[in-house]
Amino acid sequence: MTGRFWGRTLCCALLSGGFWGLIPDRAAIALSLDCADLIAFADSGEAPATLKGAAFCGESVRPGGQKARHCAWAHPYRAPEAVGNAETLSERIENCLKATVDQSPDARVNHPDSYDLRRWRMNGRTISLSIKDKAARGQTFVFLTITDPASDD
Repeated sequence: MTGRFWGRTLCCALLSGGFWGLIPDRAAIALSLDCADLIAFADSGEAPATLKGAAFCGESVRPGGQKARHCAWAHPYRAPEAVGNAETLSERIENCLKATVDQSPDARVNHPDSYDLRRWRMNGRTISLSIKDKAARGQTFVFLTITDPASDD
């Protein structure tokens, strides 16, 4: 399979993954997230302890006071499965949540080696899906974040 997604050529992601791309990874379970899982995650207001195979989930408060929840799936560094999982999650966000694409830039990153981001809007919420390569950790992460609108209180 070749083509460009997330700023990467899939054929080359396989080559750069080396033998790590051949090792099955628990993060592949992200592909099993269904519409009900995504809707519950978007609407819950709380991060689950884990979301089907996520390495970790958590909550945070954004500088503007908005509450956010996120989950991340860890893959071997530059594994093509990370791109595949991100593609699947992207399609499900659009099809299940009926979110609209948001093209606004986001420069806030936590020093990854590379970083690709897609964002959507849904009922005042921002949905972010990103791939972050972390060479020092030897991992590539797929992050799904839901940020609620600012409260009026």
